[in-house]
Amino acid sequence: MFSELNEMSGPCLYFFEITSDHLSSDIIDRIKIYSKTENSKAIPAIKKTIPESNVLYVGKVKGNFWGRLIQHMGYYKVNRTQGLQLFYWAKELDLSLKLTVMEFESEMIDIMEVLESGLAKRLKPILGKHK
Repeated sequence: MFSELNEMSGPCLYFFEITSDHLSSDIIDRIKIYSKTENSKAIPAIKKTIPESNVLYVGKVKGNFWGRLIQHMGYYKVNRTQGLQLFYWAKELDLSLKLTVMEFESEMIDIMEVLESGLAKRLKPILGKHK
């Protein structure tokens, strides 16, 4: 699976779906605890009204999906680069996730924001800003 993801070079839409029995509030509580630690890294925005959703996050990348996945996993060295930082807080919950990735033709790079916004509106993710 990782070698396939590493080969994706086109623009991509992706989302992380929660497959374990965790409430949105459990996840947000754990993220808030993590974000108060001394060396915490940047995480996506927490919504003012937390939706009860099985989708954790919806995102897009214009190229190099593998690099973005590394950021979400928490293995990127720069603390200011925003990502889910799953390594740091999800293991505490024994959280199970399913990753769905859709790769598009390079000509579609300019409409990725519109596609991301539409997907987020439909899936109602727990984290992230989507206008």
